[in-house]
Amino acid sequence: MLVRIITPLVRPGIVTVSMLSAMGFWNEYPLALVLIQSDSKKTLPVGLANLFEVQRYATDWSALFAALIIVLIPTIILFVIGQKQLLQGISAGGIKG
Repeated sequence: MLVRIITPLVRPGIVTVSMLSAMGFWNEYPLALVLIQSDSKKTLPVGLANLFEVQRYATDWSALFAALIIVLIPTIILFVIGQKQLLQGISAGGIKG
């Protein structure tokens, strides 16, 4: 009963919460900036900010935007894979019935 009835109904909600949580963890810039001291353990957003700070007045915009695109690729892949379940999970809470 659990596998045939409840799991298909709950799957969009679980996927939605998982995707939103993953994106929240991915974008946790202030916490990583304060807590991580080692350069080898810094997260991608902190690394991009460091890249921008290193190039202070002679910013190489092409390298910075290339790095931004590389960092954005996993988020886009995650959204494309779970787009159907994400939209179902978001719209399921707005339907009264």
